[in-house]
Amino acid sequence: MVAELQPLVDKVWRHCEDKGARGRTVTLKVKFADFELISRSRTLPGAIAGDRELQSVSVELLKALFPMPKAVRLLGVSISGFERPKEAEQISLAL
Repeated sequence: MVAELQPLVDKVWRHCEDKGARGRTVTLKVKFADFELISRSRTLPGAIAGDRELQSVSVELLKALFPMPKAVRLLGVSISGFERPKEAEQISLAL
């Protein structure tokens, strides 16, 4: 089941790269065959540095749920807690 996370992690990280977005919280959602939904998240001290870190945190969250109590229908990975981009400092001109 851990291998199934890789395409999800790749897609989420690619989206972050495209948007230039960096977040601190990784959330894993698991929907079981009976449609029960659980989520687990971890907030890091700083923004997620790369896809390997995102994968590592996602795998840790998933492994903490083993053994699974019932069949899994869907998995989801997301990032939140986005940092604001640093605003450009305005330079004052003496006129």
